[in-house]
Parts: sequence; structure tokens; C-alpha cells
Amino acid sequence: MNFLFIILGIIILGSLVLYWADWFTHIHMVKGICPTYGWTSYKIFKEKFDATDWDKIDLKYSTGVFKEDKDLHVVSKVFSNIIIFNDIGMIMRTPIEYAKAKLYTRKYIKKYYVKPVSKHRWR
Repeated sequence: MNFLFIILGIIILGSLVLYWADWFTHIHMVKGICPTYGWTSYKIFKEKFDATDWDKIDLKYSTGVFKEDKDLHVVSKVFSNIIIFNDIGMIMRTPIEYAKAKLYTRKYIKKYYVKPVSKHRWR
């Protein structure tokens, strides 16, 4: 019985470590790419995300969205742990808010961008 609780505890602890590692990667990547960045909440992220008219998505994995200016310079993107709006990096304050931002982006992509499906009828 105690062995089961130990295994369960190890699984939960491992999940938390992976969860926090993703958030730390987000912080490091935004700081490394953006000379200007700031800490923010999920509420502000959602406002900026909804106010942006997204041009493109990542066609290979469908996990990111991009906004380009007229010179094809990416000014806003949510992709690969990086969140940028108007060339300013956005770092989420907590791992939970970061996870909510990732889920919100995925839901947006699923809602507005559908991968073309090609079906072939085999005979």
C-alpha cells in the first residue's frame, strides 16, 4: 500500500517538474529573443491575442500563430514557448497562466484553422 503512494507521489512530482520546466523554458526563450519584454497575466494575454489579426499559422504542427507587417517582418507571434506582441516579449507570471495561454492558442487554431483532409477510397 505504501509502495503505491510512493509511486503516485513520484509520478505527481515528475509531472510538476516537467510543467515548471516548460514555463522556465518560456521565460528563457522570451528573454533571449526579445530585447524588450515584460511580465503579464493571462487576462492581458487574452486581450492582446484577441485584438491581433493573425495572418499565418505554423503549417507543420499547427501550434503557433503569426502576424506580419507589410515588409513581412513578424511583429507578433505565439509559437514555441515564445509570446511576442508588437515586437515586445510577453512573459506569463505563473506556470498556470502560461498553460492557460497555450491552451487558448490551441483552441483558437482548432477553431479557425482546419487542416485539409484528403481521403482516398481504396477499392
